[in-house]
Amino acid sequence: MRPLRILLACTVTATALAAAGPVPAGTAAVRTAADREVDGTVRVVAVDDPGHRTATDADGTGLHTIAMADVDGRLLSLPAGPVVDGLRTGDRVRVTIRSGAGGTSVRSVEPVDPAGPSRWPGGRVTASAVAAPVIGRHTLTLLPVYWTAPDQATASALTALAASTAAYWSAQSGGRLTITPTVRDWARIADPGTCDTAKLANAALAANQVSAPVTAFDHVAVYFPARADCGGWAGLGQVGGGLIWDNGVPLTDVLAHEFGHNLGLGHANVATCTESGLRATLSATCTVQEYRDYADVMGAAMDRPTGNLNSALADWLGLATTVTVPAGGRATVDLVPPGQGQGTRAVRIRAGAAWLYVDYRPAVAPDTRWPAWAGVQLHLLPDGMYPASRLLDGQPTTPALSAVSLPPGRSWAVPGAGLTLTVESVDATAARLIVTPTTSDAATPAPVITAPAVNVTVGSSVTVSWRLTAATPVRVLVDGTVRATPAGTARTGSATVTGLADGTHVLTVQALDGTGAAVATSAPLTVTADVTPPPTPAGLSLTAGDVLSWRASVDARSGTVGYLVALDATTPVRVGAVSAVKVRTPTGRHTWWVAAVDRVGNVSTATGLVAVRTTGTKAHPTTVRAAGSASAADVPRTLTTGRTVGGTRVL
Repeated sequence: MRPLRILLACTVTATALAAAGPVPAGTAAVRTAADREVDGTVRVVAVDDPGHRTATDADGTGLHTIAMADVDGRLLSLPAGPVVDGLRTGDRVRVTIRSGAGGTSVRSVEPVDPAGPSRWPGGRVTASAVAAPVIGRHTLTLLPVYWTAPDQATASALTALAASTAAYWSAQSGGRLTITPTVRDWARIADPGTCDTAKLANAALAANQVSAPVTAFDHVAVYFPARADCGGWAGLGQVGGGLIWDNGVPLTDVLAHEFGHNLGLGHANVATCTESGLRATLSATCTVQEYRDYADVMGAAMDRPTGNLNSALADWLGLATTVTVPAGGRATVDLVPPGQGQGTRAVRIRAGAAWLYVDYRPAVAPDTRWPAWAGVQLHLLPDGMYPASRLLDGQPTTPALSAVSLPPGRSWAVPGAGLTLTVESVDATAARLIVTPTTSDAATPAPVITAPAVNVTVGSSVTVSWRLTAATPVRVLVDGTVRATPAGTARTGSATVTGLADGTHVLTVQALDGTGAAVATSAPLTVTADVTPPPTPAGLSLTAGDVLSWRASVDARSGTVGYLVALDATTPVRVGAVSAVKVRTPTGRHTWWVAAVDRVGNVSTATGLVAVRTTGTKAHPTTVRAAGSASAADVPRTLTTGRTVGGTRVL
């Protein structure tokens, strides 16, 4: 069983390259009698593995790609370089190749007509109302191949996989995009020796006497038993074309995702932004995490129901009805969920070099993959070579990406757009969005506490951050008493209040005028301080098989979230909320220590157990006797990384 989150990762290596290796594209190569020039058609492939360092993000939208050339139906991997990096599926290139005992090496690549009509999808680099050329009838041919033996995927299972993928995209398009699936029998091919996807495709096509697809409406998926040397990726897909690879993961989520690449789509990413050191929904400083929009089919694959396509990517394909609101405009729009029939799917707003899409995704099937994100969502679609959406955090005052929707009653001014969004209401069938011009408000600055979240439990200290509508001095109060007066008059800031006693506290932030008098006070923030450690774990025992176990430590305040386990005076390892771990007791006399940790970081006193392992006696290699408890100071609180922990794994 694969992990819950399956990276749709892919790496295309050169096809049987000679030992000399390729010459970077665009670099002049010394010609020999063995060299020859061939013309080919470019096939750009999405690389979903962020660790693949040779992949290229051609336009900064977060989609890493590599390229292959289709030469008379045979695929050649092209070396990365400035020339190849700017190519797209459908471009024509002239490739100089050299054949020898070691195989075929690509010596150079030159574009033939990079700006010609063969470019797919027609040179569109910004989202518009013009649909990409994918509406219509498609074919999907699934080619299962093996070199030793087929895997557990039966013919009926693969047929169901192809059919479910066809049904998914038909539903996303309201029937305007149809797919006729065909599944061939398992065919044996020569073991490629490595995860060389060009070789795999060439062999699969030849074994089935099938030609490589040449239109945007024909698709061939090569399915093969999982290869460990593929680096863990589950699927790979050509961007704007017809080739798909499936690394032994027969999930609709995988095949539907790669089919989306064939339609021309990039990934569904997330963006976390900051402004003046504080998290914000959108700013000039954002970090993009590729395919981490887990609610979306173009995010990472999961063994869960395949969620609907977000409105930004759906609009790029011409599959969504949207309303565009210009700067300074007004609109009241009822947003319908995807898949709910006729109606407006999203509001579009131009935001710098991108389109902002506001849509409504309730936690209703099939959108049940990430229910914590359900609600009115914000997706950014930057201009670029490929459409790659970015889910924004609509609630930056909560832990990052824990809840991203804009709550009812909340307003948000879109930076640089001159518009403010307000979610007026949400029900099971629609969400009402009001768009109004953003006005300049020079009234008394009302501080807003932005961290931590409301009604949280903390330890003996808490860091409070705030945002003001104008730069003024501030002071922080705890239960009505001033506890911090940070220097400066910046519009944003933070302060840490320490020494909180057990119990509930009310924190507020006040904006001050020139005389130091309070002119505005934030809404109160309620925190519960917990400085009491959890109970010491009891019932510590150790079997001769080195399974260390104990009774759970129940913390009624913050809850026990894990345990520290240490051998003698070594740095402890933190494990989850388990009651047993597999350990390794060296020969001799040693002491195992276990301490409980609650959610806010309080550590209990540690309980210890002496283990004596003797050698030479198979029947009783280890004897155990209790050692009593020790103080928490005897077990260092510094955690370590690099060890495998959790469950019953070996420490």
